[in-house]
Amino acid sequence: MVIGAIASQSFDSSVIIRSRWKKQFIGTVEVDVLEKVTDGWSIHLNFSTPVTNLQVWDAELVSSDSGNYRHVLCNTLYNSDLEAGKHLHLMLMGNVDEDKLLTVDVSMSHEPLPVAEAEEQNLPGNSTTYDYNMVLHLSILFYEAQRSGHLPSTTRVPWRYDSALYDMGKHGEDLTGGYYDAGDHLKFTHTNAYAASVLAWGLIEYVDAYEAGGMVGQMLDTIRWATDYLIKSHTGLEEFYYMVGDANDHAYWGRPEDMTMIRPASVITPQNPGTEPCASAAAALAAAAIAFRDTDSTYSDTMTQHAKELYDLGNNYRLNYNDNGFYKSGSYADDLCWAAIWLYRATSEQRYLDDAEQHYIEFELFKKGYSFAWGDVKAGCQLMLFLVTNNAEYYNDFVTFMDGWLPGGTIPYTDNGLVFRDEWGSLRYAGGASWIALVAADNGIRVNTYREFAKSQIGYILGDTGRSYLIGFGKDYPHYPHHRSSSCPKPPDLCTWGNAFGISTPNYHVLYGGLVGGPTDLSDTYTDSRENYFENEVAIDYNAGFQSAVAALQHLKLTSQL
Repeated sequence: MVIGAIASQSFDSSVIIRSRWKKQFIGTVEVDVLEKVTDGWSIHLNFSTPVTNLQVWDAELVSSDSGNYRHVLCNTLYNSDLEAGKHLHLMLMGNVDEDKLLTVDVSMSHEPLPVAEAEEQNLPGNSTTYDYNMVLHLSILFYEAQRSGHLPSTTRVPWRYDSALYDMGKHGEDLTGGYYDAGDHLKFTHTNAYAASVLAWGLIEYVDAYEAGGMVGQMLDTIRWATDYLIKSHTGLEEFYYMVGDANDHAYWGRPEDMTMIRPASVITPQNPGTEPCASAAAALAAAAIAFRDTDSTYSDTMTQHAKELYDLGNNYRLNYNDNGFYKSGSYADDLCWAAIWLYRATSEQRYLDDAEQHYIEFELFKKGYSFAWGDVKAGCQLMLFLVTNNAEYYNDFVTFMDGWLPGGTIPYTDNGLVFRDEWGSLRYAGGASWIALVAADNGIRVNTYREFAKSQIGYILGDTGRSYLIGFGKDYPHYPHHRSSSCPKPPDLCTWGNAFGISTPNYHVLYGGLVGGPTDLSDTYTDSRENYFENEVAIDYNAGFQSAVAALQHLKLTSQL
C-alpha cells in the first residue's frame, strides 16, 4: 500500500510498505524523475513511529534524528545524475514496534551531498567496507523469490504469488513447494538439498551472524522450505522423486504463476536407482535436523528419520543418476560420504562414521576434488572427517585441495583476482571454496591464509573491482539477469519471449540478492545480458556457499577478527 507521497518540481515520490514480519518491515521508495537532475538529490522520510536499524539500497543514509522518526537519504556517487523519465526504486528495511501502525511522509529535492562527505560513506570498492548483514538479508530474499507452491502471507517479494500448485507424482502424490532451480521453473531435489545443507551448515556454525541481524527465524524458514519439499518427495520407504518438470520448461518464458505445461515427475526406486539425489537429501535433512533441534525437536526427529531412510535407499541401490540431462554427476562416493558424516553429526551413531570413512577409501578417484559445489562435495567431506577424527590423512587431502585454489596453485586467477574454476557459474565455485576455507580457518587450519583468500573472493563478488555481481547490492549490479519471473511485467500484461526476454530495458522487478554466474574467462569478461545464462543466470546453489561464507565473515566482524 502507498503510505506517503509528496510531489516536488523535479520528482514524484512515494513509499510503499511491501511486507511486515514481526518487528521487521521491507518497503520501497518509488521515484519518477520529472526533470533532469545533474547535481544530486536527497530524500526525507518522516515516519509515524520510531524506525531503528534502517537500511537502504542505492542511496546513502545521511542522518537519523534522536527519536528515529526522521531520516535523510542522499544519492550515491554513481547515481547523482538522473535523466527525466527515469524511475528510481530504492529498497528500505528496518525495525519497528510490531504493535504500531507504520505510516510515512516522503519528500525529495535537490540537495547534493558534499564530495568530502561522500568520500567518507561506506561505499563498495574495498572488501573491508561491505555491510555483510545487508548481504545476508538480500540473499534470504532471493530464496524467497525462488519459492514454488503456496506462498505464506508473510512473503516479502511483492511480485510472487502461488504457483505450480498441481505438481504431483505418478500416483497423485503432493510435490508442491520447494525452490525453483534457477532462472527457469524446474525443481530438483539435488540442488534443493545441496543449498539446504550448506545454508544449514552456515547457520549451525555462525548463528551469531544471523542473530545480530534478527534473521534466525527467516533462515530457519529458508531451510525448511527446502526440507519440507524433500520430505514430500520421499513418498515411500524406497521411493524418492528427484525432479519435477522436463526440457519443455526451457521453451517457456513467463511467470511461474501462469504455467500450463505438463510437469512430469521423475522417481528413484530400487528398480530405477539414483544415488546422488538420495544421499544429498539425506545430508540436507541431517544437517537441518541439527539446526532445528533447539526450536522444533519433533521436526528435527522427523528429518532425521527421513535422512536415514534416504541414505539407505541411495547406499543400497547404487547407481549414478545421469539420465535427466541437467545435473550429471561423475561419482556418488562423495555424496554418500557427505550423507554419512552429516548423519553421524546428527545422531552420534558410530555406524555412520564408519560408513563415511569406508566411502572415502572405496573409490580411487574420490580424493581428486574439482570444487565444493552441488556436483562435488569431496572437500566438505574431507574437512568434516578431519574435524571429527583428527586423522592426518583427511587433513592432508583437504589442504592439498585448498592449495590448488590459492594464488600460485593449480587453478588460475583472472586479471582482477577471481579464482577461475569454470566459465559456467564461476562465482559459485569461488563462493563455495571461500565457505569451506573459512570453516577450516576457524578450526585452526591455515587461519590467515584461508581468511585472506575468502575475503578477497567475496570482495570480488561484492564490488572490489568496481562492480557488484549481487543483484540489488553495491555499484553497477546486474539489471538483466537471466530469470523469467523477475523479467515479467505486472499482470495482466503478458510475459513472453518478445515482451520480456527480448526487450532492451532492465528486468521489470529487482531480484534482490540473486548472485549471477559471473565472468567467463581470465580477462574478467562479463556482460549484463538476459540472453547469457553462462554469465547472468542465478541459481539456488550459487547463493548457498556464498551466503554461508558471508555469514562467516560477519561472524569475524562481530568478534573483531576480520
